[in-house]
Amino acid sequence: MNEKLDAKDRRMLHGLSLNARMPLSALAKKLKTSKQAVGYRLASLERRGMIEGYYAVINPYALGMTHYRLFVKYTGMSARREQEFMDFLSRNPKVVWTAYLEGSLDAGIIIWANGTEEFAEVYDAIMRRFGKNFSRKEFSISKSIRYFKADYLTGTRSEQSLLVGMGKKKYDADEIDLRIIGLLSERGRMPTVELAQRAGVAALTARNRLRRLQREGVIVGFNVKINHKALGYTHRKMMLRITDRASQAYRELLSYLHNHPAVIYIVEPIGSADLEFEVMTGSEVELHEVIHDLRVLSSVVRDYEVVTHYYEPKVGQIISAK
Repeated sequence: MNEKLDAKDRRMLHGLSLNARMPLSALAKKLKTSKQAVGYRLASLERRGMIEGYYAVINPYALGMTHYRLFVKYTGMSARREQEFMDFLSRNPKVVWTAYLEGSLDAGIIIWANGTEEFAEVYDAIMRRFGKNFSRKEFSISKSIRYFKADYLTGTRSEQSLLVGMGKKKYDADEIDLRIIGLLSERGRMPTVELAQRAGVAALTARNRLRRLQREGVIVGFNVKINHKALGYTHRKMMLRITDRASQAYRELLSYLHNHPAVIYIVEPIGSADLEFEVMTGSEVELHEVIHDLRVLSSVVRDYEVVTHYYEPKVGQIISAK
């Protein structure tokens, strides 16, 4: 059943996207209402499951790690076996993201590892347990990921975005840094006092450490996990194969994606696809319009593949905070 949101709820969700640690006072000012009213609305959205959580957006390359991705198609995978698979992945601290997919692929996995040897250890463990249930595997590395605000809620593209990717100088994080990163990857709006207590440091230390992690580009922002299905939206990934990335037509394609309010991510991968983007659409008509526009730009799009993100049980959880 689709939940109905009023204009202020939509603006609140939109305001929290890419700004999930925004104080209630700043959010109230943005919405032109009281802090008390904002607190009530936020608690209601959380209670009703419209907000599923908040998380730090982390650049793994700033920690010396590589962003590996594995997509698989199942064979002989029962529902019970699939749940075992997802539970297995959720327990691995190197697996930071998992997704149930629908279409030509059935599951997506992101692994942050210190080089190919560490990635191979995680991959081999997966294959030993579940390899017989995979009929197809797609590997890639993300060179860059552009995060956009949840502009599908407003229909207007915002200027704000976040960029995660290669080319960042490694930051030598210590144990305290890693505890803070782990805690905020699971609860992005955790109050500073609680963050300090759970990290085992003074509040001032926690505040200064967080600022430094942001300044050094390790934490590039904070995002809200919106229950898009409850709001009537469908999340899809489109994987494109490009004929000429040096062409004007390719630049026009990138401009189109950067300016489309339904686009929530643009990924530049190293793998079988040359460009990927993800969209939130409220109807098949909206999706058809995006696909139609791609066909208009078909001079550089050789072919494409579309998969639906059904559910993401693990999002951005880099390190266990336990």
